[in-house]
Amino acid sequence: MSITCSFDGFGPLADELRGGKNVSTIVMENMEFLDRENRKRGRPIKTGVNIVISQINLHQIPEILSYIERIGWLASLDVYRYTSDNQIEDDRMKIEDLDELRRVIELAKRSPAVVTPTWLLDGHVRYRENNLPKLCPYLLSPSLGSRFFVHPNGDVKVCLGSKVGNLLAQTPREILDSSEWRTRQEEFVDCRGCWTTCHTPFAKLSNYDWEESTRAYRVLRNYKNFPSNGAEVP
Repeated sequence: MSITCSFDGFGPLADELRGGKNVSTIVMENMEFLDRENRKRGRPIKTGVNIVISQINLHQIPEILSYIERIGWLASLDVYRYTSDNQIEDDRMKIEDLDELRRVIELAKRSPAVVTPTWLLDGHVRYRENNLPKLCPYLLSPSLGSRFFVHPNGDVKVCLGSKVGNLLAQTPREILDSSEWRTRQEEFVDCRGCWTTCHTPFAKLSNYDWEESTRAYRVLRNYKNFPSNGAEVP
């Protein structure tokens, strides 16, 4: 069993990003309560956060990582993206300072809490420099990499937010045989490609070499060996 929450900033910045009041204070209080109770029981629940890096929170990422390391949670990092048809773009969040992004990525690669593969972290900079080959899981690894998102009304959508069918009206086989799905596949070919933690990791399994595997093992081992006797974390 695992529990994951979003954590993108502290103070007023967190309120701005998540549209609430005292967001980071409330989230941290609940994270720390959960952490105390979890450690009393030997940490049967794997706990982690998702961090979305954007231009307006770049300066807080080191502090966020430091906090996550202090309480012994895991962290998955992504960079703000705006390629989906169903997403409202926010120009303020688009990365402009690539030098600062590089610095943050290097810090994340050294963090004992970050589970995101190093090749994926490095790719966030190279993608924004237009210096990466296209890695589309729907094209390169369709059986293992294709991801479909089922909405409450039955609509089935893919990475760009495009609808390919409806499970209340069609079987999975009918959806995969449909003209809508063929159209989406053609769009995947024409698409410039993306670089995200939702899709890219499944595009090319050969990226998970020995070095990457041992790094992942060390991160998970550190998590497992983190203090679990219920004592307060300094």
